[in-house]
Amino acid sequence: MIHRGLAFLFALLVSHLFGGMGCFAADAPPAQATAGITEAVSTAFCPVMPEMESSPEITLRYKGHQVRFCCTGCRREFLANPEKYLARLPHISQPGMTDKTWEFFGKHTDLMMIGSLGVGLIWLRIARTRWTTEQAGLTRPSFVTSLYTKTVSPTIPLLLLLMAAGYEINALDSALYFQILEDDIHFATFSDYGTPPIPSPAKHERRLAGTYYRGNDERSPVLVNGGNYRTATFHVALVDDRDRPITYGDQLTKGPVFLRLQIDRTRFTPDFLYSDRFMNAIFLTRETSPSLGRNAQAIDRISLIETQKMWQWVARYPVAPSIAADAEYVGIVYMCEDKFYQPHRFAEKDTVGGARFHYGIPYRLVLRDGKVGQESELSMGSLYRTRKFPVHEVPLDQWFSEQPIPELTEENTDDPALLGVEDYLSP
Repeated sequence: MIHRGLAFLFALLVSHLFGGMGCFAADAPPAQATAGITEAVSTAFCPVMPEMESSPEITLRYKGHQVRFCCTGCRREFLANPEKYLARLPHISQPGMTDKTWEFFGKHTDLMMIGSLGVGLIWLRIARTRWTTEQAGLTRPSFVTSLYTKTVSPTIPLLLLLMAAGYEINALDSALYFQILEDDIHFATFSDYGTPPIPSPAKHERRLAGTYYRGNDERSPVLVNGGNYRTATFHVALVDDRDRPITYGDQLTKGPVFLRLQIDRTRFTPDFLYSDRFMNAIFLTRETSPSLGRNAQAIDRISLIETQKMWQWVARYPVAPSIAADAEYVGIVYMCEDKFYQPHRFAEKDTVGGARFHYGIPYRLVLRDGKVGQESELSMGSLYRTRKFPVHEVPLDQWFSEQPIPELTEENTDDPALLGVEDYLSP
C-alpha cells in the first residue's frame, strides 16, 4: 500500500508539471484541438494593447502561429520588438520542462516540505523493518545501520509538521490580506467597468481635445455650496512631438503622437490634495493589473511634471511612437495613483500596495493618406468612486463631468473631518 501511495503521489506531481491531470484523464481532447482553443483565447485581445479586442483582419504569422492585433500600429510595434509581448501569447512562448519544474517548486514550496517529510517518515519506517543487522549480515552494526534500526521519535516530525502548518497559515493570511487590500484600493472598479476597466461611453460629440471637471467628495451644510464645488480641471488632447494639438485633417508625416494630460488646481482647494506626496503618486499607464505597482512599477509609467508650483501638472503618454500613412491607433490610457500600506508593524515606512485606477482616457487615431480622419476621437471617463457616498447623494455630474462644476469663490472651512482628510489619507 505504501508503494502504491508513493506511486500515486509521484504520478500526480508529474501530471501537474506537464500542465494538468493528463495522466488520469482518458477522455482528454486531442492536442491539436487543445492548441486551437488556447490560441483562440490568447489572441482574442491585442498583445500590444491588451485592453483592446483584436481584429481578425489585422494579423501576422510569428513562429508558425497567427497573431491578431487591434490596429496596424500595434502590428508594427510587435514586429519591432516581439519578445516584449510574448508573455501575453502563452500559446507561442510555452516554458520548457526545466522552467515548469522550477515554477512548480517555487509556487508549491509548502507542498514540497510536507511531502518530503511524509516520504522521509515512510522511508524510515520501511528501512527499520527491512534493514536489520541480521539481514545485513553484520556482527557489529554500522553507524548508518544503527540509525535505521533505532525507534524514530515523533517529536521532530511533529515540530516540522507544525512549522509547515504555520507556513500554510501565514501564506493564507497573506493571500487574504492582499485580497482585502485590493478591495480597499479598487472598490468596485473592476466589477463595474470590467477587466480591463473601460469607462462609460462619452456623451459629447467626437473630438480630439477636451476639458473635464472633478467635483468634491464631501457634502455638508457647513461647506461652501453644501460641498458642491470643483477641486480640479483636466485638459486632455492628442498632440504632436512639438506639443501642438492635433486636429481633423492635419497631415502627419512623422511621430510620435502623444496623449497630453494637464491638471489644473482650483482656487481655495486644500493644500493636502496637491502635496508632493500625492501628486508624485499619480501616473499614466496602459497596464491594467489589479496588483499594478505592488512588486514593480509599470514598465510604461509616465509621471506628472509640475509646471506651476502647487497649481499645474502635465504628463505626455506616447500613443503612436511612429506614424504610417494609413494606420489606426486605438487604446486606453489610465490615470492611476499609487496607494501605500504598512507591510508589517515593524516597517519603517509604507510601501506601494497597488495602484488605484481613477480615470480612463480612450483614444482612437485614424490616418488616411497621412491625414487625421474624422473617425478619430478622444474622451475621458471616471473609473472609481469611494464607498463614502452613493450616487443619489452625489450625482455623477457633480463629481466628474465635461460640463463645468462651480468653483469656490471664497475660503472654505479648514475642518479636517469635513474636508475628508482622514478618508483621503487612507488606502
